[in-house]
Amino acid sequence: MKVVTNPAYPFLADFFCHLSDCFETEGTTIYEGRNVLKRFNIEGCELVVKSFKVPFFVNRVIYTLFRKSKARRSYEYAFEILKRGSNTPEPLGYIEEYKHGLLSHSYSVSAYSGASDIREYMNGQLKDKTLLTALGVFIASLHQVGIFHIDLSPGNILYYKEQETFRFTLVDINRMQFKKITVQDAIRNFSRLAISREALSCVTREYARIRGLDEESFVRQTNQYSDRVYKKYAFHLACKAWRKEGGNWFTQPYFQYVMANLFSHCPLFTKAVRDRFHKKRIRIYTSCILPFDFRKVFPESSQED
Repeated sequence: MKVVTNPAYPFLADFFCHLSDCFETEGTTIYEGRNVLKRFNIEGCELVVKSFKVPFFVNRVIYTLFRKSKARRSYEYAFEILKRGSNTPEPLGYIEEYKHGLLSHSYSVSAYSGASDIREYMNGQLKDKTLLTALGVFIASLHQVGIFHIDLSPGNILYYKEQETFRFTLVDINRMQFKKITVQDAIRNFSRLAISREALSCVTREYARIRGLDEESFVRQTNQYSDRVYKKYAFHLACKAWRKEGGNWFTQPYFQYVMANLFSHCPLFTKAVRDRFHKKRIRIYTSCILPFDFRKVFPESSQED
């Protein structure tokens, strides 16, 4: 087992050494999914522990021999983010456990921030132009100092409201790059940030203003790229649900929709035939894809069968 503790918090060393023994039964669960986040209070220090899922065998070999673990990257990247003048919860340490010489469980530990995520603003449930423009300024400041969060999604940006101003911080930082960020990099980086076009437009407009870009062009390009990403994601989820229900691989919603769409526009067919395929495409969308069309990127989202 490898245990690394932030030198400023030596009193946490004993807790880290016994973390794997108490993680399942102690602490308050914040999130449970592929990974698990728990909150602990150790000698008055509020902290969050992220337990990473045990990797598949091949990845265990890779993380042991060739690449740093997610826990180690989270710890080291946090110092780099803070060094560059941006915000992330203070890194407290990480733990790596090995089984038969290969990485097994790993844990990343950081200070508890007490901040809220921005999901409700990014899906349009809550509207606050002040927060959205402040978010645009924050992301621009990240890119200007070469911080590129690969998974820039609503759950990975937290905020505090201090009187009339907002302060943001990054979490889930094991997938980061530190480099010069081009306009195309920025467009791709915004692709999963917001379901709401209105929210994304507000954020990217302020971002473009800060970085001296053409605002209308940048807003248009980011929304178009985001639409493509969310369309692909909807197909992915629809096909996954189809297979889970026992559907045949070769009749997945993606193939059905694409073929129906192709035939509904084919000039070789009569209008009556094209209309039948058009209606079939709408039925496929309604029955299989609609629940996953979060951003309403399909043309059928505004039509009725």
